[in-house]
Amino acid sequence: MQIQQSNVTYANVPLFMGNVSNATQGLAGLTLTVTVSKQGGAFGNGGGSVTDRGNGVYFYTPIAGNLDTLGLLTIRAAATGAIDFLAERQIVAFDPVNDPAGLSLANGVETGTTVKQALRAMAAVLAGNVSGAGTAEETFEGIGVSTTRVTNAGNIAGDRDITLNL
Repeated sequence: MQIQQSNVTYANVPLFMGNVSNATQGLAGLTLTVTVSKQGGAFGNGGGSVTDRGNGVYFYTPIAGNLDTLGLLTIRAAATGAIDFLAERQIVAFDPVNDPAGLSLANGVETGTTVKQALRAMAAVLAGNVSGAGTAEETFEGIGVSTTRVTNAGNIAGDRDITLNL
């Protein structure tokens, strides 16, 4: 599972605290000690909050400071009478909930251009409606929309002025 860097909005991590005598028996009402390791470093105070959901299920919500390093985050929960629980999450630069492919990642293609924006421009020119073909100004609409995505204004010397609306 992935969590966006420094964003705790969707960062709840489920934990199951099983009884040391019977691993399938969940223990409710425990006081958990949560520690975290970033990128294989030493375990340190987890901060954040723990919510008891009953039957041995808990949710740990880390603090933003635990999500500030890209890469692997290892979470360890411990409590008296329970088996320690380890969970791992990958901390990523994009929003895996609302943009799971990372298409809106800033500078994904070139400085100031996301992958999503570049795809819009290419789709408009390759498959969108065109107006003014062969004239000094051509406009290209997005696929299935009336929004002009690309305007190509040229002159007799062959110079072009491209305007993007992505």
